[in-house]
Amino acid sequence: MMVEDVFLSSILVVFFIFFVFCLFFWILKAIGLSKIATDYGIQNAWLAWIPLADLYILGKVSDKIKKIWKIKNLGNLFLILSVVQLFFIIISIFIGILLPALELYNREIFEIFAIASVIFSIVKIIFEIIINLIVTVVLILKILAIYQIYNEYLNDDKKVLFLVLSIIFPFMQSVFLFIIKDLKPSYRGEGIT
Repeated sequence: MMVEDVFLSSILVVFFIFFVFCLFFWILKAIGLSKIATDYGIQNAWLAWIPLADLYILGKVSDKIKKIWKIKNLGNLFLILSVVQLFFIIISIFIGILLPALELYNREIFEIFAIASVIFSIVKIIFEIIINLIVTVVLILKILAIYQIYNEYLNDDKKVLFLVLSIIFPFMQSVFLFIIKDLKPSYRGEGIT
């Protein structure tokens, strides 16, 4: 076996393990979130199994819980932000593909391609900033929604611990949603120790 083959095989094994790891935690989160959504009477709780739609369900669950803050229609806000983010990502990818083509023509044809190349580069940077802002807003809102759910199901010590661990290790949100799925809402410290 050649060194390249061993290296490629190692990379494939690492990617496979990473994929299985992600799939496992995705399934835990989907089971927990869909069960919690069903318990709150949210229609289409099965959307918890679909990427981006799971944020919608998370927001809907948060909307049904006694409010800690005044954000309303969090599920719809997650949906809108996700669609806008996806739009900007697609446009950024298109611009990223278009820029090298413009640079090829830039050398051979007209100055207009040089100007277009600079404009597209600036637009791409602006879109990347917008994407990062949306990602940050979604992350903050997701943390607030997760905290709202933890607050409804756990006592003071556990909800803070679960939240901190969920922020430091995001995959733990999946575990915690799976753990609390069978507890009763407004749970205040009986059972989990």
